[in-house]
Amino acid sequence: MNKVILFFLFLSLIFTVSCNKSEKQQDMVLNQETQGNNATIKIVDLTGIFNSRYTLKISEKKVLLSQRKPIVMMTFFSPFSPSSLAQMHHLNRLQKTYHKNMFTVAFSNKIEDKKLLDLVTNNNFNYFFVKSTKETLTLSTQLMQNINKKDTNIRPLTIIYLKGVYFSHYQGIIPPEMIEFDINEALKILKSQKKESQGFHV
Repeated sequence: MNKVILFFLFLSLIFTVSCNKSEKQQDMVLNQETQGNNATIKIVDLTGIFNSRYTLKISEKKVLLSQRKPIVMMTFFSPFSPSSLAQMHHLNRLQKTYHKNMFTVAFSNKIEDKKLLDLVTNNNFNYFFVKSTKETLTLSTQLMQNINKKDTNIRPLTIIYLKGVYFSHYQGIIPPEMIEFDINEALKILKSQKKESQGFHV
């Protein structure tokens, strides 16, 4: 009887050691994955002029913003440039038209929060304007590097992402029809993907 009890105790000990070893191995794999992600993903907290907040995650392949709309348009502008101001008005109209599927984010060159607030309210802009920080001032360079382009400091610079993936970009003042055409092309892709998804589940 004692031998039987000892035998089961021995098996229990082996099982416990085995489980602990397996858990440690899993922890090591998770830690390695996390370290790898930290090496490739940059996280930037964005605060708007009305203090709304979003998180931007940047990797080599994707740029993801913590909101649900599939199209994200990022524009980098010089606040006192006539061409930038004209482009911002065009984007304002596009944001109003496509607000159900698109989220527009505006990054300015270095400017005081109060002056940026005055600029937005005086022009009735209705998209997300980010307060300037050291991190936001260098974002355009990193985003352009990710698509193998140089940031030539031409403003305005506008980049469109579809579900976090680069779709198109424009440097300088661009006819709004060109941007609107690309937005509609992105919407066609979304519609096609939705149909494929629905067909797959039938």
